[in-house]
Amino acid sequence: MSEQIAPISSLKHYLPNNLYDIDESILKLASCLNKGQGFDTEMIKGNLKRLYFKFKIEKSESGIRYVEGTKKIVTKNYYEKNKEFYNGFLEKRLATSLNYDNFFTLSPLTEFVNIYPEFLYKADILELVDLIKISILNTQGENSKTILISNFIEELDRNYIILHNLLLDSLLPLNAVQKTVIQKQLSFNKETFRLLLIEYSNFFEELFSQFSYASSSFQKLVKSTIKKKLPKSNSIKKDFGEGFKLDSQPPTNYKKAYELLKDGFISPDTSYSNFQNIFSTLKEREVEKQVVWKGSKKSLHYFIAKLKNEKNIINKDKYRKTVWQITERVFLYYDSDENIVKPMTNVKGNDKNKTPKSEKIKLDKIIDCF
Repeated sequence: MSEQIAPISSLKHYLPNNLYDIDESILKLASCLNKGQGFDTEMIKGNLKRLYFKFKIEKSESGIRYVEGTKKIVTKNYYEKNKEFYNGFLEKRLATSLNYDNFFTLSPLTEFVNIYPEFLYKADILELVDLIKISILNTQGENSKTILISNFIEELDRNYIILHNLLLDSLLPLNAVQKTVIQKQLSFNKETFRLLLIEYSNFFEELFSQFSYASSSFQKLVKSTIKKKLPKSNSIKKDFGEGFKLDSQPPTNYKKAYELLKDGFISPDTSYSNFQNIFSTLKEREVEKQVVWKGSKKSLHYFIAKLKNEKNIINKDKYRKTVWQITERVFLYYDSDENIVKPMTNVKGNDKNKTPKSEKIKLDKIIDCF
């Protein structure tokens, strides 16, 4: 396991993609065995090694199958020189695996996998999730973050299917230890994805919901997680109420304001229709879903106060007593320190805190769009 946390751009070094990688994990596991864990512990630890061999296959309507008892040991040099040739759809193939057949039992390894699965991985689940989070945090721009998360999802999903298919239909018969390691790795992938889903589905719900998953297990996780977050339809009006009616004609740059706000101030998965429900130019509309404000509370105060007091777009007479109540009802607050979404509170009280100049410049451009 790595000793320090650093950003990553791919998961390929953390996920086994074939039986070769699985066997490498088992070799690593064997080196971790201690004395007293079984009669053949030392024998396994000292004698488990990699073999290279060729074998025959037969073709049928259902596909290709290994011909039992046709494995013949070859040298590593022979394997390296001929593996590309033999890996085609021919009668003979080359493969490499561990010398499982030389052992009467490998039960110490199977027990070790079940008791200490973390010895299989280059990073444990929480460490890998931290690596991913740091990578996303260090990536600039919402679009770039979306692409990076999408890549991580795709790698986990594709790897899950590869291993799942390997478990169901491997050309060469799998050893019991190999099966156990593959099952543990499937659980590892699924749990890593689940933690990412919990971490980021609030801000990238559309990405998770519309991603084309190869794995039905991942699809079910998304559906169950997103469903739990959704409020009942009959509670929406009661909880969120109506947004603001703006005292202006629909401006040509209204859509631009929405796009600019998504670049650092509101969650990128905010729909345009929901934005219109909060800031309507026609009439007060029911807010179907709260919008996550990713900026500071003082920046939200600056934004709403300037729309109300200086621009008079939010009618200051009509909303004199309710402007901050509505603001806190229709917005949620993203706490970047704790990396969680919270109810919006005390926006009015942030009038004494100065909004950074860089945020004021951005917000003034957005306000001008109204």
